[in-house]
Amino acid sequence: MLWASVLKQAFVDAQSPLPKYRRGNYCVKSARSYLLSVSPSLRIVSEGAGVDPHWVVRKAKGVAKRGWCTAFEQKLSDLQADVKEFRRKINILRTKDKKPQKIKNGLTVKDYEKKIMLARIGITRLIAKQKNGIF
Repeated sequence: MLWASVLKQAFVDAQSPLPKYRRGNYCVKSARSYLLSVSPSLRIVSEGAGVDPHWVVRKAKGVAKRGWCTAFEQKLSDLQADVKEFRRKINILRTKDKKPQKIKNGLTVKDYEKKIMLARIGITRLIAKQKNGIF
């Protein structure tokens, strides 16, 4: 049961959209490479789960061929990462001083708040398109 959960988590991690900002790329990429070759650790985990390691690799290659995640999931992940990054920059600007500050690119807190609003509108539209079968 434990080993089956390890394999399942590897597939979940591998099928996650690549984060727009590098912080989570390692986890996703390492899960993908782990599942695409019969390594000694994959053999141990597969045998513990009661499945053939070559079957796991074939299954992973099939998922990789179709694309690890859908375009919808990737776009949604990118928009959510934008919102998170803009909030982080707003916090940086607000902690520097009580006065409106500008970051290197010359944007103020209000500029980032507008970007967050636009990203949220983009998320809403993307979800609506997906529900209507357009995306």
